[in-house]
Amino acid sequence: MKVLIVEDDAYLLIGLQEKFGSLGHETTVLYDIDQIVSEASSYDLVLLSSAVHHTDIERVITAHKAAIIIMMVQYVSFETVSKPLSIGANDYIRRPFDFNDLYRKIVQHREYDHLRRMENTYVRYIEHSLRSIMVDAPPKDLKLPVLLLASQPIVADAFVFKYAKSTGQKVHILILDRKSDIERIHSMEDDALIYIRSLEKFTQREFTKIESTLMDKNIIMTSSVAYKCSHICMVVDQRKEMRNNKTDEIMQIEEYVRYVIKNYESHMSETDLAKKLGLSRKSLWERRKKYNIPKKKKSA
Repeated sequence: MKVLIVEDDAYLLIGLQEKFGSLGHETTVLYDIDQIVSEASSYDLVLLSSAVHHTDIERVITAHKAAIIIMMVQYVSFETVSKPLSIGANDYIRRPFDFNDLYRKIVQHREYDHLRRMENTYVRYIEHSLRSIMVDAPPKDLKLPVLLLASQPIVADAFVFKYAKSTGQKVHILILDRKSDIERIHSMEDDALIYIRSLEKFTQREFTKIESTLMDKNIIMTSSVAYKCSHICMVVDQRKEMRNNKTDEIMQIEEYVRYVIKNYESHMSETDLAKKLGLSRKSLWERRKKYNIPKKKKSA
């Protein structure tokens, strides 16, 4: 770590340089404000004395916003603490101070910056991965919990992340595999947005149990199988596939089954189609008869 120290107390400077040096960090001491400002982006940490004139403090903080900036102050006031923090300084420490207390602050800020960079990287990756998945905006009055019926998991992902972005909520993603996963959900804060992916591996009975257990949570569940549920069921799909259908709106399970049969029978076998809908071959035949959708004959 490259450390810039802006301080004219010789005793404090010597102590800081020795301590940082013993930990393997490189320290630089500068007094000329113009030189300090010109070397912006060269340091990971800036220790700035509040004895520096307030106009120069502003210049230094503005120039080194990419670094962690900690004010070293004799007393707490608007000029020494509040104003520098409002401009962009990260923290302050009162003099005299123990080096361990200072270093603890530095470690906390470095860990925070690392997590923030990781989060930004993941957000960019998710946005890049979902950029080609065009789904309509989630309803503003969407009430949770809700079950999303999607032809592909990535389509549901696009819907959920679009909804989370519009509401400003962070998403907790879960794939239910163990009983402890349900317990983990109950331990989350009440306003958490929980996204449970790929429920199609569960039977109707198992799904009903899961639904009843989590009915008081802000949950979005996804499946490619049409379960009978006591909450809202919504069909989501890519816009280009849904251009002439209003299936992105809330619909009944029966409407979803009819939609899937009509739109997927041309490239799915009856067995696969029945499996996708969570039906037996006989039940699928009965639905075809009920909806007057005869099975298309394959051309020779």
